[in-house]
Amino acid sequence: MPERMALNLTAQKTPLAPADEVKFSVVGYYLYGAPANGNTLQGQLFLRPLRDAVAALPGFQFGNIAEENLSRSLDEVQLTLDKGGRGEVSAASQWQEAHSPLQVILQASPAGVWRSSGHSSRRAADLACRYVTGNSSTVHRQSGIRLPYGYHR
Repeated sequence: MPERMALNLTAQKTPLAPADEVKFSVVGYYLYGAPANGNTLQGQLFLRPLRDAVAALPGFQFGNIAEENLSRSLDEVQLTLDKGGRGEVSAASQWQEAHSPLQVILQASPAGVWRSSGHSSRRAADLACRYVTGNSSTVHRQSGIRLPYGYHR
């Protein structure tokens, strides 16, 4: 039987500060248009380093390369969608001490909704956590920007 429910996960548009709470909006609806009210969402939050934090600077890597434990699983998520098929996943910051750009990833699926292949329908959304330290003349050194090979200043 084909998948009959759609699930949209949306992250905030702006990057987070290290102490900010992360929030994801969830909208579930059946493909014939009705909201997926009362359905349960199950998932996991993950933290990953974001070394290529600035798309306009290909080849540059950002953050403290020696920093450990940046890739880890955070909270498990279980949420029941409201009567409009909406919900919000939020989590307090667990990365205040990090000195590197990070991304928080929500990977989730509606409980009990399966594809014809027998696999659950999973969706993912991510949110960048940006860190800027120092003033403009020292930010390259203090934030841990790694220049591309062959770059001369």
